[in-house]
Amino acid sequence: MSTPRNQLATQNNDYMDHKVKDHRQIMAVTQIREFDI
Repeated sequence: MSTPRNQLATQNNDYMDHKVKDHRQIMAVTQIREFDI
């Protein structure tokens, strides 16, 4: 592998951060919909 392990781990962390943020946004929208009912 040409990419250093540190760099790969950092990219993975950034990717996971985006995933968590997306998940939180989806959860927030879901909660708002539940309150609307």
